Amino acid sequence: MAVESPFARAASLSGVELLTELARAEMPWSPHFEHVGLRLVSAERGRVELIWSPTPHTLNVQGGVAGGYISMVLDDSACMAGVSVGERFLPMLTLNLNIDFLRGADAGVDYPVRAELLHPGRRRMVAQSVIYTPEGKRVAHATAGLVPNESYDPTTDPRAG
Repeated sequence: MAVESPFARAASLSGVELLTELARAEMPWSPHFEHVGLRLVSAERGRVELIWSPTPHTLNVQGGVAGGYISMVLDDSACMAGVSVGERFLPMLTLNLNIDFLRGADAGVDYPVRAELLHPGRRRMVAQSVIYTPEGKRVAHATAGLVPNESYDPTTDPRAG
């Protein structure tokens, strides 16, 4: 029995369907999510929820999570909110990412992450994403301008070549 390529499978799904399969671990996840400790919990049209457990790979020389990793989590979650409204899966391209860092983050702590689409335009979207402490305080929040990557070809494996 042949195993379907995840890239071919992605071509047949809407954005929220793909995200739902990722949350249920029915489809392989991008390796960088595992590397930084990010996992998708749920997705619905226009919003996603994740848990981020920063790994030791994310630490800076002072022992806290580096701001670049916080930025990446905010960007990834904002893009997922954008993906969730697509009639078919299309990755998002980030036009801008405006971040406010409010407090530090530590490895090994489970941080809830929520993102929602504020403006679901056809050509340009605006999303907001927030990382929270386990107690519900904001670690950082961002707004992102996004556009769907219309040139993406889900029938090819981007890791090949």
